Amino acid sequence: VFFGGLALTWGDTPWLGLLIATMALNLLFPILFHPLSRTLWVGMEMAARPLEPAEIVDAAAFGTGEWSLAGLGGEPSREG
Repeated sequence: VFFGGLALTWGDTPWLGLLIATMALNLLFPILFHPLSRTLWVGMEMAARPLEPAEIVDAAAFGTGEWSLAGLGGEPSREG
């Protein structure tokens, strides 16, 4: 934004307006695109380190409600 605005207004650059616009976008951009960026990072993580078969079984058990956290350590276990 800064360099684009600078190039478009070369010669008579409104420095204060350019500064305010750049700061506003730097504030709003992370807030607006957080869900998308989180999805992209999780997708890259899944591509780099796919789920192991045990993790798939555990995820299926979680979806059916047969899942509990046993003990204080929070170790997952299946209820019988």
